[in-house]
Amino acid sequence: MTRIFVAAALAISMPLGLTFAAGPFDGQYKGGSPATGGRGASYPATTGAVSVVDGKLSGKFSESKYTFSLTGTVAPDGTMTGKWAGTYPVTGKFSGGHFEGTYASKECGTSRPITLDKAG
Repeated sequence: MTRIFVAAALAISMPLGLTFAAGPFDGQYKGGSPATGGRGASYPATTGAVSVVDGKLSGKFSESKYTFSLTGTVAPDGTMTGKWAGTYPVTGKFSGGHFEGTYASKECGTSRPITLDKAG
């Protein structure tokens, strides 16, 4: 009887809910934006990686000698809203292991597409 009581006491005293379920889009993604022309100039492709954890997105992208941040939130339906380089709005949608979106590029004078695919 003592063993049953001790086992029950241990089971009750264990913290409940410490294991959080991963969000449907949690994971590591890689991708970027293709090269584009605008304002009479050529703008190189960007490549980078982001991490989505519990609906929060963060990552870094680079092109030639510059690095840009991408931050945002991902809604349960996959809709993402965020900022490119801390300033420019980014919108898009996750579907399965894929993301498609756009961000406004002041330097290019146009919207640029961005795609990401889940890594691994």
